[in-house]
Amino acid sequence: MQSAASAASTPIWSTQLDFDDNGTTYDDPIAFSPTGLGLNSGSYYLVNAATGAAVPQSVQSDGLVCASADIGAATLAQWSMVAGTPPAGTASSACPVTETGATSVTATAGQAGGGMQFLGVGQTNAGSDGNLTQITQDGEQAVETWTSSQSGAGDANVYLQLNPLSAVEAASDVTVQVKYWATSGQGFVVQYDTPSNAYQNGPTVSSPGTGTWATATVQLTGAQFEEAQNGGADLRLNVTNASAPLIVRSVTMVDGTWPATFSVDLGATTTLGSVVIDLPPSSAWQTRTQTLSVLGSNDDSIWSTIVASATYTWNPSTGNTVTITLPSGTSDRYIELNFTANNVQNAAQMSELEIFG
Repeated sequence: MQSAASAASTPIWSTQLDFDDNGTTYDDPIAFSPTGLGLNSGSYYLVNAATGAAVPQSVQSDGLVCASADIGAATLAQWSMVAGTPPAGTASSACPVTETGATSVTATAGQAGGGMQFLGVGQTNAGSDGNLTQITQDGEQAVETWTSSQSGAGDANVYLQLNPLSAVEAASDVTVQVKYWATSGQGFVVQYDTPSNAYQNGPTVSSPGTGTWATATVQLTGAQFEEAQNGGADLRLNVTNASAPLIVRSVTMVDGTWPATFSVDLGATTTLGSVVIDLPPSSAWQTRTQTLSVLGSNDDSIWSTIVASATYTWNPSTGNTVTITLPSGTSDRYIELNFTANNVQNAAQMSELEIFG
């Protein structure tokens, strides 16, 4: 085994952690992947390139090297990765066990520490499609993309980076909620890493054009977020109209909550006509949307889709109720509702279910 001091003189790989003077700081673990860096199979650890001393770190079971970082604005640190096992006494309590961290991460404009961050905030690179400006919109901190005339780029994107030790980073199926300003004619596609496509197109979000804050909820499937792109981005919001800014307040990603299901045994096979889903009619339950499908079965084992997945709106002004008409000839003993999204919270909501023949 090489000592930290001797190994530091011949680093296998080095990085400079440089934080600019616009007030940006970082105080969270950072994970490095030897495999992702193209290193041969083996054990590696990080040392301070200037002193040769091992930095506080922990090696995860999948080979990721997690190191503690506390870097202020207008400062930098240079680390080197060397072969061997971290010396005793360098373990970092800030590093969780591999990817058992947060199951929900959020990037919020003007805030840090949510497990996800906007990239390119304050960036002014000509020709860059990821420049973001921090602004105040309707009393809330937000970021907005540069227009194509500002950047000289033909495209515009909001790039986001996940905490690599969160459970969300390891998830293949996640829910994404985006709070954005509903500008007329604007929208975005949620694009994310998959094993075969660096920027797989997810769902497209079209703005309702209300000139207010709106929240879009989409589902991503088959993701592989370890394949970071474009300066460490794990996903991006690809702007529909690059000639106008997309304004975003926050982005939240959640692992493991969806789908949520609710099933009913009618006691016998019955001819069915509709299902009615109620929420409390109180004005405290503001308008919301939920995405769900309706399934049926006669043996509680083999299920078939009766009504394909769709998004429905509950509005307190109309009683906070939704009726889903079933196809003519529907006949089942068991009915199941399969919820996959809710634009208000990360869980299905239902106060009463009625099934009519």
